[in-house]
Amino acid sequence: MINILHFAVIKFVLQETRAQMDKISEQMEETLFQQKYAGSRSLMATQQRFTSFRQNRNSFTYKINRTIFKHLQREETTELRQLREKFLGNSIPELLNIMFNPMLSASNPLEDSLLHENYALWNRAEFPMAIEKLEAHLASSFPRCNCCHSNPMSVGARRKARYMMS
Repeated sequence: MINILHFAVIKFVLQETRAQMDKISEQMEETLFQQKYAGSRSLMATQQRFTSFRQNRNSFTYKINRTIFKHLQREETTELRQLREKFLGNSIPELLNIMFNPMLSASNPLEDSLLHENYALWNRAEFPMAIEKLEAHLASSFPRCNCCHSNPMSVGARRKARYMMS
């Protein structure tokens, strides 16, 4: 039960960040509407800021959440972790990895900021070659395994052929 409460803190942070971003968006829309109604000269600049905010909102949200989670993680790995283990034990050893997974900070798993900061980017042209090298290394490391040797065309070669045909 106590371990579930750890996730409640994470969920609260995510909900509060989303609520604050919604509030900022509403305030910007209201300002934009007021400037349109009044015929303000700064309308164009406000429209540009609002458009930029809307386009980058997911990135802003991700960066804000990551900053908050980094501070929480730093506290959790120092003093709080010792207290938790002392009183509650270490019932879920992977709790920190789950709680502070970068994917929780993003609005969606394909968020540009998330992918650029946390996951390697592969050149599609080099990927089949990397698979072939991995298969060659595994075949040399495990010579008794016939999975790569029994088939005249390895899995990597088939993928490469399929990739070249498309």
